[in-house]
Amino acid sequence: MVLFGGTIPLQSPDAGKVMNTMLVYDRDGRATGCITKCTCSVFSGLGERYAEADTISAGGDVPKLAADGVPLAAGVCYDLRFPEFFRAQQPFDVLLLPAAFTYTTGKAHWGIAAARPRGGKTNATSSPRRKVANTKAAGERSVIA
Repeated sequence: MVLFGGTIPLQSPDAGKVMNTMLVYDRDGRATGCITKCTCSVFSGLGERYAEADTISAGGDVPKLAADGVPLAAGVCYDLRFPEFFRAQQPFDVLLLPAAFTYTTGKAHWGIAAARPRGGKTNATSSPRRKVANTKAAGERSVIA
C-alpha cells in the first residue's frame, strides 16, 4: 500500500503560519515525497471571510511524485484553480487533490475538478465531510476517470 496522507499543518519558516502539506509514504513506510499547498485562497462575501495567507504559507515547489512507478501529479484544495500548476507536473497518470471547501466556496469550486480536461488522466479528489469551527462543508469524495 502507498499512503497519501491527506493534508496536515506543518510548521512554516514564516512566524505564526503553517504549511498545508500532503505527505506520501511508500510500501515500507518511508516518506517519499510531499506537496505543500501553493496557492492561498481569499474570499469575502455573504457574511463570510477567508484569507488563508493570514495563517498559511504557500509552497513554491512543483512536486514530482510517483507510486510504484506510476507518475502522479498533486495539488491541495485551491491549487485546483490553476491548471498551469498541473501542466508543469506532466507527464502523469493520476492527479491527487485533497480538498475541503466551505459550503459557500465549495459551490463555486467543486465542479471544476470534473470539468477540467485531463487528457485521459484519472483525477482523484477528496473533500472530507467534517465539522470544523462551525463551518458547513461542501463537496464529495470522488474518483473521476
